[in-house]
Amino acid sequence: MKKIIVIFFLWLLIINIFALFALNRLNLKSDTAQSWINSNEFYQKQNWNLISIHANWDSVWYLDIAKNGYFFEGYDKLSTTAFLPLYPFFIKKTSFLTGGNFILAG
Repeated sequence: MKKIIVIFFLWLLIINIFALFALNRLNLKSDTAQSWINSNEFYQKQNWNLISIHANWDSVWYLDIAKNGYFFEGYDKLSTTAFLPLYPFFIKKTSFLTGGNFILAG
């Protein structure tokens, strides 16, 4: 059992290091993948924070719900009512295990 736990955490470390380098594209400054991409307008912000790489896409919404609760300001504005409540609930309830860090709790 101890060997399985060590392998799990080692694999988790390897995946996170790979994700960190993949997100930062090995520190390339501009995206030249397509000719229509203007590197002055579309650029990748370099972020070497290992925790913040786990906060992408809808996590902004879920973290906001966990911190501030749901809000609805009308039909013509963005609101958090489309997201299910169980995941933000568990983020909030387990954040004490991570020292109040909601991203790690997620």
